Amino acid sequence: MAVFVVAVLAAAACSGSSAGNGEATGSTSLVLSKDGIGLAKFGDSIESVSGRVRARWGPPELREAGCDSHVVSKFLNWDGVFLVFSADGLRGYLIGPRPADPITPVGKDVQGAATVEGLRLGDSVGKARQAYGARFMLEENSLGPEFYIAEERDGWPVLMGFTTGLTDADTITQVGAGDICAVR
Repeated sequence: MAVFVVAVLAAAACSGSSAGNGEATGSTSLVLSKDGIGLAKFGDSIESVSGRVRARWGPPELREAGCDSHVVSKFLNWDGVFLVFSADGLRGYLIGPRPADPITPVGKDVQGAATVEGLRLGDSVGKARQAYGARFMLEENSLGPEFYIAEERDGWPVLMGFTTGLTDADTITQVGAGDICAVR
């Protein structure tokens, strides 16, 4: 299973708006939130999401596999975008690293993607700490330097991602939320 996760994360690297979850006003930026990614919210069906994103980014790479929960998941990949679906709809997403071609539609969206607090790919760990304060947690684990942002009410992780290292000078390489089908 760990080999599968590495392959899935490597594939993510290579390869309708909702209120409060849509595109940022006046730009092509996608808002990365605990509720979904600009073009889709958690629970949206693969059919409804794939139509919207295919029209915007072109055809995805499609894979299907079982995750830890033994739920069969479907994965839609573009260069810099990784979406995870189950029978219950969108379950998770991971944005980044930056696409090889930044002028494609998906490249432009990934370049401009930001959390509600303004955190973007390429920002420093120090900037993330300033934006989120004590809610920003960063540690080295089996997948590498991984961060999460805790919910203020209960400390539950709501956003997560990966960095180039553990210092304030290191940078954010991926941001996501939900179940990305990763084994830790």
